[in-house]
Amino acid sequence: MPDQPYEPVPVTVAPDGSVIVGDEPDTDDFTALVLDVAGGSLTWPLLTDRPPTAWLSDPATAADWLWSLYGEAVAVAVDGTTRDGVTRTVTAVRTPASALARRLAWGHWASRWWPASTIDGIPALPSDVLGLELVALTHRNQSILDPEVAADDITDLLRVHEPAVETLVTWWRADRGPVGHTVAALLRTLVHAADAEGVDSPALDAAAEALDGAPAPAAMPNFARPGDFALAAGDSTATGRVIASGFGVNDWRRYPPGLVDAAEDAVSWTARASGAARRIDVDVAAGELAEPTARLAAEVVLNGDTQTRIRLRPGDGAWRGGTELAGPVTTATRFDVGVLLPGFDQGELPDARDRRDAVRAHARARLAAATTGARTDEPFLAELIAAATESI
Repeated sequence: MPDQPYEPVPVTVAPDGSVIVGDEPDTDDFTALVLDVAGGSLTWPLLTDRPPTAWLSDPATAADWLWSLYGEAVAVAVDGTTRDGVTRTVTAVRTPASALARRLAWGHWASRWWPASTIDGIPALPSDVLGLELVALTHRNQSILDPEVAADDITDLLRVHEPAVETLVTWWRADRGPVGHTVAALLRTLVHAADAEGVDSPALDAAAEALDGAPAPAAMPNFARPGDFALAAGDSTATGRVIASGFGVNDWRRYPPGLVDAAEDAVSWTARASGAARRIDVDVAAGELAEPTARLAAEVVLNGDTQTRIRLRPGDGAWRGGTELAGPVTTATRFDVGVLLPGFDQGELPDARDRRDAVRAHARARLAAATTGARTDEPFLAELIAAATESI
């Protein structure tokens, strides 16, 4: 099938001398797919079908792969613009290489921003299976990646996620249908990736022997949901007259993935009065990767001015904490409550509720179509497992 054209894109020289293919990328960190490549980086919008924006810090290095991702016209335009600084507008095309690169970028996005939520009913993607799929995709995308970076990524991901290889072999033995063939293809790619990078992996050696030998019967592996730590926050045991209560802002950009349930109403708070004392208690539903040693905190702002931070501690599926409040606190007081990890937090950020809702819708749509054949792309195995566990 011939490559399909996108709309025309500009090719320009930035003030720093780099070359940009496409419009300036939307740099919002959780609605963009970003992939570092040899000589620059690529950025796709998560929620729309548009060609990637390429930022080329080294156009000469990028020339080795530009034609395969964008087509010959863009590669020629970049060469010309690099030489004379003149902006050109040319038509980019959809290519198999660009689809493969976007798939790798989506996998990296999912490992950071997938909105796993017990409250919202969006199951987590199994990190080990997703990690192995990233190994395979990195191996398949090596023609556009920096060789040293790709080798390090493959080696590191294989070492971390090797325990899932045995589960994939069990899955392949139990499933002789199309999905089983996909699992087998993944295992073979992992074996090739390990061989190419000189990674010693007993699990992949065993997988190679299994793939080359006679099939053995086995039961389908059980891909269970994450542990019971990711339950909704329970009722507080604090006492006193309730002054106010509500839900806070759950901004995913303020903490690492998996610590907090991604639901919009995962952060709840209650302010109470006991005599002259005023106290606020915060409950935050924990995520599937909640780490009890993490120093998660709640940030409480009163009337847009007085700020208090509360250390949150894990227990019974939630992070909880509370503190006494100084100064006048009444039913008219405005409370703004959020959750963050000090040191990781990016500081004050614009509201992103609409974009978070759009990402949730994106995740639900992918899962709903994963097992129905309604997808125009091939689902990740991690998505198939998540969709299956959602229906259990």
